[in-house]
Amino acid sequence: MDKLERMGFRGICYNLMKTYLMNRKQYTVINNCTSDRRNVSIGVPQGSILGPLLYLLYVHSLKFLRLQCEHFMYADDTALVFSGSKGECENLVNCNLEKYFNWQQ
Repeated sequence: MDKLERMGFRGICYNLMKTYLMNRKQYTVINNCTSDRRNVSIGVPQGSILGPLLYLLYVHSLKFLRLQCEHFMYADDTALVFSGSKGECENLVNCNLEKYFNWQQ
Protein backbone atom coordinates (compact mmCIF):
# COMPACT_ATOMS: atom_id res chain seq x y z
CA MET A 1 0.00 0.00 0.00
CA ASP A 2 2.92 2.32 0.70
CA LYS A 3 4.23 1.83 -2.84
CA LEU A 4 0.81 2.57 -4.32
CA GLU A 5 0.60 5.74 -2.26
CA ARG A 6 4.09 6.83 -3.40
CA MET A 7 2.97 6.20 -7.00
CA GLY A 8 0.14 8.68 -6.57
CA PHE A 9 -2.83 6.50 -5.64
CA ARG A 10 -5.05 8.72 -3.50
CA GLY A 11 -8.60 9.04 -2.30
CA ILE A 12 -11.22 6.65 -3.61
CA CYS A 13 -8.73 4.73 -5.78
CA TYR A 14 -6.36 4.18 -2.86
CA ASN A 15 -9.19 3.14 -0.54
CA LEU A 16 -10.57 0.73 -3.15
CA MET A 17 -7.17 -0.95 -3.53
CA LYS A 18 -6.74 -1.06 0.26
CA THR A 19 -10.11 -2.75 0.67
CA TYR A 20 -9.19 -5.23 -2.06
CA LEU A 21 -5.77 -6.12 -0.59
CA MET A 22 -6.22 -5.86 3.18
CA ASN A 23 -7.90 -8.15 5.70
CA ARG A 24 -7.82 -11.23 3.50
CA LYS A 25 -7.77 -14.76 4.86
CA GLN A 26 -6.90 -18.09 3.30
CA TYR A 27 -7.15 -21.73 4.21
CA THR A 28 -6.26 -25.11 2.74
CA VAL A 29 -8.41 -28.19 2.21
CA ILE A 30 -6.80 -31.63 1.91
CA ASN A 31 -8.92 -34.78 1.86
CA ASN A 32 -11.95 -32.91 3.26
CA CYS A 33 -9.84 -31.64 6.17
CA THR A 34 -9.85 -27.85 6.40
CA SER A 35 -7.07 -25.82 8.02
CA ASP A 36 -7.69 -22.79 10.19
CA ARG A 37 -8.20 -19.51 8.36
CA ARG A 38 -5.07 -17.37 8.51
CA ASN A 39 -4.52 -13.71 7.68
CA VAL A 40 -2.68 -12.95 4.43
CA SER A 41 -0.43 -9.93 4.97
CA ILE A 42 1.52 -9.87 1.69
CA GLY A 43 0.90 -10.46 -1.98
CA VAL A 44 -2.24 -10.27 -4.08
CA PRO A 45 -5.03 -12.80 -4.48
CA GLN A 46 -3.83 -15.63 -6.71
CA GLY A 47 -5.61 -15.84 -10.02
CA SER A 48 -7.00 -12.35 -9.65
CA ILE A 49 -7.49 -10.03 -12.59
CA LEU A 50 -5.59 -7.26 -10.81
CA GLY A 51 -2.65 -9.52 -9.83
CA PRO A 52 -0.56 -9.00 -13.00
CA LEU A 53 -1.22 -5.24 -13.01
CA LEU A 54 -0.27 -4.89 -9.35
CA TYR A 55 2.91 -6.90 -9.96
CA LEU A 56 3.90 -4.60 -12.83
CA LEU A 57 3.26 -1.54 -10.67
CA TYR A 58 5.33 -3.09 -7.90
CA VAL A 59 8.39 -3.92 -10.03
CA HIS A 60 8.24 -0.83 -12.27
CA SER A 61 10.77 1.11 -10.19
CA LEU A 62 13.26 -1.78 -10.03
CA LYS A 63 15.01 -0.44 -13.13
CA PHE A 64 15.84 2.80 -11.29
CA LEU A 65 17.91 1.01 -8.63
CA ARG A 66 20.95 0.83 -10.90
CA LEU A 67 21.94 -2.55 -9.53
CA GLN A 68 25.46 -3.72 -10.38
CA CYS A 69 24.24 -7.02 -11.77
CA GLU A 70 22.01 -8.46 -14.44
CA HIS A 71 18.40 -8.88 -13.48
CA PHE A 72 15.83 -10.98 -15.27
CA MET A 73 12.12 -10.93 -14.71
CA TYR A 74 9.63 -13.49 -15.94
CA ALA A 75 6.02 -13.72 -14.81
CA ASP A 76 6.21 -13.06 -11.06
CA ASP A 77 9.87 -14.01 -10.54
CA THR A 78 12.99 -11.86 -10.46
CA ALA A 79 16.55 -13.20 -10.61
CA LEU A 80 19.65 -11.15 -9.82
CA VAL A 81 22.78 -12.56 -11.50
CA PHE A 82 26.29 -11.61 -10.38
CA SER A 83 29.66 -12.46 -11.93
CA GLY A 84 33.23 -11.95 -10.81
CA SER A 85 35.65 -13.37 -8.28
CA LYS A 86 34.38 -14.69 -4.96
CA GLY A 87 35.38 -11.52 -3.13
CA GLU A 88 33.94 -9.21 -5.79
CA CYS A 89 30.67 -11.13 -5.90
CA GLU A 90 30.37 -11.17 -2.11
CA ASN A 91 30.65 -7.38 -1.96
CA LEU A 92 28.36 -6.87 -4.97
CA VAL A 93 25.72 -9.24 -3.63
CA ASN A 94 25.68 -7.60 -0.20
CA CYS A 95 25.54 -4.07 -1.62
CA ASN A 96 22.87 -4.88 -4.20
CA LEU A 97 20.72 -6.95 -1.86
CA GLU A 98 20.70 -4.05 0.60
CA LYS A 99 19.50 -1.73 -2.20
CA TYR A 100 16.94 -4.33 -3.27
CA PHE A 101 15.71 -4.83 0.31
CA ASN A 102 15.32 -1.07 0.88
CA TRP A 103 13.52 -0.75 -2.49
CA GLN A 104 10.92 -3.30 -1.36
CA GLN A 105 10.02 -1.26 1.71
